Amino acid sequence: MKILEMILPRLETMAQLASDRSVVRDAFKMAELREDYRYMANVSMSLMPELEPQLADLPDPVGFDAPIEDKVAYQMSLIRQTNRLFRAVQANLIASRVIREERRRQAGSAE
Repeated sequence: MKILEMILPRLETMAQLASDRSVVRDAFKMAELREDYRYMANVSMSLMPELEPQLADLPDPVGFDAPIEDKVAYQMSLIRQTNRLFRAVQANLIASRVIREERRRQAGSAE
């Protein structure tokens, strides 16, 4: 739980970076984003085995000389993928907090 709470801000940052054209156009920055994402996705999946396996990696990059439609489609898929992982982890944390609070209430009322 604590680990997911610690990586949630980083997942949010990655989702924001995916929407930044300058990051998507820079091969070095994209390599860093892909590596960070892969690590965070693997950590998340090890702690939350119910996550979809497709969330484990970002889509393959398009070439520098690809048509603009392909570049836009690629960036949109990056945005969707990073947001999906962020929302999945966030939802899991919220559900865990609700369960924890309910257990506290039940323990408090039982005394």
